[in-house]
Amino acid sequence: MTAETAESPTLFSRAAFFALLALIVVLPWSRGAGYVYAGFFREFVAQGFTCLMLILLAADIFQSRGKSFFRFSLLPAAAMLCLLLFCLWSCLSYFWSTDTLATAKQLRMALPWTALVFCTATIVNACRNKPFVFSSVMSISALLASSAWLAGKFWPEVSHLTGRLQWPYDHPAALGGYLVFPCIALSVSLIWTLRQRHFKFAVPTAMLLFPCLLALFATGTRACFVGVAAGLWLGIFLLFTGKTRSLILLCGLLGFAAAVSLTVYRFTGEKTPGACALLEREGKEGLYVGTFGTRVLFGSAAGKMGLAKPLAGFGAGTFPVQSVFFEDKDNFLHGQRGDVVYSAHSEPLQIFAETGAIGLLLYLLAHLLPVISASRKGAPVCSILAAAGLFGMFADSCGSMSLRYSELPWSYALVFGLALGSFSPAEKDRPGKSRNLLPAVCAGLMILSAGVYVTRYALPAFHAQRYFHQANTIRKTAAPDSNYYKVELLKSCALLSRARKSAGDFYTWYYATQFHSACLERAGEIIQAKKSRADCLRHFPGDAVNRKELARLFYLTGEPEKALRLCLAGLKIDPSSGPLQDWLEVILRGSELAQLDGWLEHSPPGFLNSSEEDWLRLLLGWLAGNRQETVCQNMQYENISIGLPRLVVARWNFSLRQAEKGYALLVPLIEKRPADPRALALAADYLAKTGTRENVEQALQLIDRAVRLGRTLPEVVSVAAPVFILSGSRREEAINLVTGALRDNPRNAILHKVHVETLWRLGRTEEAKLALRQAQPFFLKTENAQIYYSLAKLFEPSAGETEQP
Repeated sequence: MTAETAESPTLFSRAAFFALLALIVVLPWSRGAGYVYAGFFREFVAQGFTCLMLILLAADIFQSRGKSFFRFSLLPAAAMLCLLLFCLWSCLSYFWSTDTLATAKQLRMALPWTALVFCTATIVNACRNKPFVFSSVMSISALLASSAWLAGKFWPEVSHLTGRLQWPYDHPAALGGYLVFPCIALSVSLIWTLRQRHFKFAVPTAMLLFPCLLALFATGTRACFVGVAAGLWLGIFLLFTGKTRSLILLCGLLGFAAAVSLTVYRFTGEKTPGACALLEREGKEGLYVGTFGTRVLFGSAAGKMGLAKPLAGFGAGTFPVQSVFFEDKDNFLHGQRGDVVYSAHSEPLQIFAETGAIGLLLYLLAHLLPVISASRKGAPVCSILAAAGLFGMFADSCGSMSLRYSELPWSYALVFGLALGSFSPAEKDRPGKSRNLLPAVCAGLMILSAGVYVTRYALPAFHAQRYFHQANTIRKTAAPDSNYYKVELLKSCALLSRARKSAGDFYTWYYATQFHSACLERAGEIIQAKKSRADCLRHFPGDAVNRKELARLFYLTGEPEKALRLCLAGLKIDPSSGPLQDWLEVILRGSELAQLDGWLEHSPPGFLNSSEEDWLRLLLGWLAGNRQETVCQNMQYENISIGLPRLVVARWNFSLRQAEKGYALLVPLIEKRPADPRALALAADYLAKTGTRENVEQALQLIDRAVRLGRTLPEVVSVAAPVFILSGSRREEAINLVTGALRDNPRNAILHKVHVETLWRLGRTEEAKLALRQAQPFFLKTENAQIYYSLAKLFEPSAGETEQP
């Protein structure tokens, strides 16, 4: 560090530094206090601190009269320039965005994020004692990790449903992403202190590192483990090797990661032969176990979306809108795809899809340039720690959706600023007059931008959350039998309309629009309710909830043709959507063949092909009471891409005691890789009930596959538990499967039913009675009340006499 950069900071720069430390302390503990997302209040706090630091830095420039401006400013740094250009390119994408609302909401998050990187980098660069900055950050992180681990140990209710540590954040991936940087920086620092024989520093470093590693492993986030490993690898090589060797190894690592990504993308597509041993028939199904398959599929959709517009992309924030049209639908298993997919589970791929190759190049350069600077001979240790930590967080973001949670992007911005601020750009001499004029202009722009951002975005976004909270409270507490019920609902609608107009993010807008339509419907304003649903569906075309509700409104208001087209269009997007399948059946049951013929004749060109029209006519005949043999004999499944799948027709056959025909319909579904776990479970149920030893063994094989692919699905669990008990040797596995599924979905009545029945079959009658009493609220307050009474009969004396567990 030069003597010039070691000058004492001014009062305002000190204040900005302590504001930065306060942000690091306050941010994780800022809860939502009833807002839509618990993380929104964190976002608001981070934005407020960003504006405060902008004002303090502007005051510092004015006080120093520009003497220290060029030394403390990060404008000469190439990485900062790339980041600013990336932000500018994202802003420009508004002009070619396929959804300007999505882009506008996304940019309101990106702009303060970039400003926070700039503020943090400037403060760190101006700070006379940089190790103090890193010591403060590491100590705060260790304190957070210790408190999170202790809370998870003594108060298990603060953990995730799966038992993974998440507190005080909203998801384990967010907490794990926060801990990536301290784990890397402290590990590299410990190695360096041991190498230098500074044992008095090694002991406290190890003490700080231990709770961070403990909490990280308690989160169970695999992408974070990979991020820590990548950052630690880079930090060690920067410490022990020279510039050339480090960069060669770094490039080799990036090339290897790119090759693996392209291989997975290439060989998980539709109709690709088993050219890779990993992705042969058995191996390919293994990719879709757990969340890994979801990440592959969403990443593949982002890659296809980026290749469709490779240069400029579809516009910042448009992945939730456009991704549904690029998904490989045949490989999506039931329950893998959410109604609103807002993340590609890979930040670089999502940036490529939204901003094209230009945006991706700027983003990657901004991350790699600090690494190149840290590899230079004589780079300070703080620079190596910051560069390795930033690289680790970047590696985590390549396979995780954590950056799309509202809390982690601010921690990422702080680490980015630390990495950029640990390098001292060369001071540039300017003539006297321009030396005073340019800093004054920049300081004025900083103050102006902070003021505009607070008044035009931060406060309106805060009020939008307040409006949403008030409207939601009114909506929940309004009594239907009250004389003022409609007045209360209209008041809630007015508040939700204001929340929609000033919402600061796309998903507050989404929920406000959903509730706005629901309140309008309850108030009797059906036309406005339909408009609100249609507006939400236009921005989220893959959302089955809004499509189902809009189809229901059309059907109830005497427009079954529009309802039918909505369901068919939705099933083309998401063929496994249960709600759309249910409403298609309702619409067809209430229709006549002549009506269907009229609808099909007036369908848009290319909307349905001839095979799909035949399928609808056969389905309508089935629902009208025709013999199922006629329907099954005339079906042409190979050309059908929409409508109720074979699985539903197989269930119909089983319900009519045509089990062999139902199983024949399931055979192509269970031979497909990856198979639908519901089809596997239904086939296993049929084979197990036949009673032969060979069929029971085959049923166990099928149910094992079903459990691997969908261990939390009620359709799978309700079959797997009895089959495991029937096998004799896997009775404990049955109850473990049921309790695990209940932990993931504690409000599902079917899972509670299976839980009680499984305990009863295992002979644990008292536990079954207790489970039934605890599950009573999930039955009696819903349409599943009859299930409760049927379960209660299990514990009557006659049931115990006639049927043994």
